[in-house]
Amino acid sequence: MAGFLVPDVDDVVEMLSMLFGGDVDATPITATPDAHCFCGSFIDDGGALTSLCVASLPFVGYSGAALSMMPAGAAKDMIDENDLSKTLLENFYEVMNVCSRLFMSDSSPHLKLSAVHKQADTPAKIAELGAPRLQRAFDIAIPRYGKGQLFFLTK
Repeated sequence: MAGFLVPDVDDVVEMLSMLFGGDVDATPITATPDAHCFCGSFIDDGGALTSLCVASLPFVGYSGAALSMMPAGAAKDMIDENDLSKTLLENFYEVMNVCSRLFMSDSSPHLKLSAVHKQADTPAKIAELGAPRLQRAFDIAIPRYGKGQLFFLTK
């Protein structure tokens, strides 16, 4: 049985374009998450942490806004103030839930979203995962909203 995956650029573009109803642009990058990142943690069927999807503050805000078609200006203001609304965070949870598919294939084990962690908790989750076996990072441009970064890490 194969292990968990990290997506390639085409998989990310296809999934997020379908989710946001537009032509999402994704560019591979070599950056690392910063102190303002949120993350989704994913567990296997036994409850063990297997993967993380780490998102920059702009990605969280713009993806949350795009999911419910909130005005882009309102999302930018919340990002600039580092104060995202409950609705944006709930929408980001749904984005992370959809991203769970990007860690799996027909031959990989099953995983599921366990939780979404705010900025203060993300470094501890990254440390808990340990050195990832695979990782990829992307600049993501969400049409009509803006750019952010998304990092995929898996054991």
